Amino acid sequence: MTSPRFFFVFLLWVIFACVLPGCVTIASRDSEPNDLAILQKWSGDYPVADLSRLTEGQEKAHVGFINNAATFAAVWNAFKPEEKVPEVDFKESMIVYARNNEGQSHRPPGA
Repeated sequence: MTSPRFFFVFLLWVIFACVLPGCVTIASRDSEPNDLAILQKWSGDYPVADLSRLTEGQEKAHVGFINNAATFAAVWNAFKPEEKVPEVDFKESMIVYARNNEGQSHRPPGA
């Protein structure tokens, strides 16, 4: 069973993932800043036991990104195994996520 603390931590992760991209702007020397749109949002519990599916080197990070379909499919299948993996054009977009990993174990529950 998922602990209330884990649910709260993951909820913060999802909120940050949804808010951060909406606050980001892109600018170059030759153009005006552009707001980046949030194209899709997802929320729910992510199993600590599957943190190894995140982009290499980001397993313990508070924020991270996914920029390829293979990693996204692996993460999605742990996150929402009963749902089809959403289509994301990784040539134009990336997944940004945030999580609170304070006090979180990187072991499966009960291990």
